[in-house]
Amino acid sequence: MNSQLVAAQDLDTFLEDLRLAAAETPGEAELVSFMLFTRQFFSRYPLDELAGRYLSDVFGKVYHCWRLIQVYNGTSPLIQLINPRLDTEGWSCPHTILTILQKDMPFLVDSIRIELNRRNIAIHAIKSTVLSVQRDSEHKLLSLEPPANVDVNKEAFVYVEINLLTFRNELADIVQSLQSVLAELSCVVGDYQPM
Repeated sequence: MNSQLVAAQDLDTFLEDLRLAAAETPGEAELVSFMLFTRQFFSRYPLDELAGRYLSDVFGKVYHCWRLIQVYNGTSPLIQLINPRLDTEGWSCPHTILTILQKDMPFLVDSIRIELNRRNIAIHAIKSTVLSVQRDSEHKLLSLEPPANVDVNKEAFVYVEINLLTFRNELADIVQSLQSVLAELSCVVGDYQPM
């Protein structure tokens, strides 16, 4: 495990440290696209919040997020709650990680935050990134920088660190309630313009 700690620094230096930490994990063919995603993910991220964390854990977090966006059909939110551990995921975090990938729409982050607050779940970090995505007919990611002449999907990727939750039934219940909240939000947003 890389024991290097993240230091407060500018974005370019931080991204270069992450690229070096990546070693050969993303193959050479996907490294450029992975680093583009990493730049988009951290472009408005307060890097000082990462100071003191292991660089390998930060890399593990962003690589986990990168893998999640690889295939998405866009019909319903892709929601995942995990407690990353070194022995299973290869990285760790003191919090439970909530990730959501779905079509971009207004009030998305607010709706997620309201549902977590309703459940008295503390939010330690929250980050939303809107991605301009080109996918193939099997919904696999082709590009995060599609050319101007192709169809582009606007997808929102939301990353949240919440209080550590360890009961599987509680995690499943949260995922189910977020699915319901985001389905309602989709109806509201879809009906707003016609009304």
